[in-house]
Amino acid sequence: MRSSDSSPAGAPHRERPGTPTGPRALCRPGERARGRRTRARARAYAPLVDPLLPPADPAVPVRAWTSDEGFVGRVTRVLVRQAFWTRAMRGLVAGLVLVALGLMLLTDTGPLILAPLAVIVGLLPATVAWQTRRQLARQIPAGTMFRAALTPDALWMQGPLGTASTSYAAYRAVTLRSDVVVLSHRHGRMHSALPAALFPGPDLDLLREHVAAAQVSGREARPV
Repeated sequence: MRSSDSSPAGAPHRERPGTPTGPRALCRPGERARGRRTRARARAYAPLVDPLLPPADPAVPVRAWTSDEGFVGRVTRVLVRQAFWTRAMRGLVAGLVLVALGLMLLTDTGPLILAPLAVIVGLLPATVAWQTRRQLARQIPAGTMFRAALTPDALWMQGPLGTASTSYAAYRAVTLRSDVVVLSHRHGRMHSALPAALFPGPDLDLLREHVAAAQVSGREARPV
């Protein structure tokens, strides 16, 4: 029978172009596919290393606090007040009330205008409060652990949404309301709320100092 290899007798054996060699060439296609799936599962179940570990410096304490049943309600009230009870909002409400009172004095349609205005002014914060409380109740059930640490360059935080290390330059103000610390972001009108227990005593003053120093550094770094 004629051999498929046309090389002359005694000639060195040559592999055909594109012919796989080595241990993988001995595996069937199905075995190679199973091997790929096995390696993918191994990577999926491999232990994850959090790149934002808590500070290792013993001079930087890591504070911890566990949420209680009423924490969501307190945070909701604080955030709604922070969002609506501003100078601009107070001026807007005062202006609308003056316009409504003027219409009441000049026309007979004043009460018809004042009643819907009062409903709108009261309904908007109530709607926002309901939505905020509903969202926070899903994110922060009772027993949720919060942790925080004040590093020299950033605020390290760990909570129900994950771990973050945020530069102090990202904030413009630190406000204490009841047992909640509100961090007002430098850009936009976003606010972050954290338990005040994470910043006991001088820690809150140190947080304010870091934020103020970062703002001064940012202004000095701006080109003239």
